[in-house]
Amino acid sequence: MDNFGFSVIIKEAHVMIRSVEDMKKNKNPYRNLVLISQIGIQIMVPIFMCLIIGILLDEKFSTFFTLPLLTLGILAGGRNAYLLAMSTIKEEKNEEDTKH
Repeated sequence: MDNFGFSVIIKEAHVMIRSVEDMKKNKNPYRNLVLISQIGIQIMVPIFMCLIIGILLDEKFSTFFTLPLLTLGILAGGRNAYLLAMSTIKEEKNEEDTKH
């Protein structure tokens, strides 16, 4: 069991080293910072919007809309982040293909 855990840690370390090397190869470090910021914003905005709308509806109509709308906001934020990440990966692959 210990051997298995150690191998998982080694694999994770290799993945982290590769990602750091990839970031060093990328000539524009601000691009990664902008991507992280965009992902954060695209997750937070739907969550907070749905939460605020749910609270307002609960106060006005005395119902329980907050939890379903919060769940919807979390799902929408996750979907937005996934789509942004996939489009960024496709763009990077296209850039690599044009370089080679």
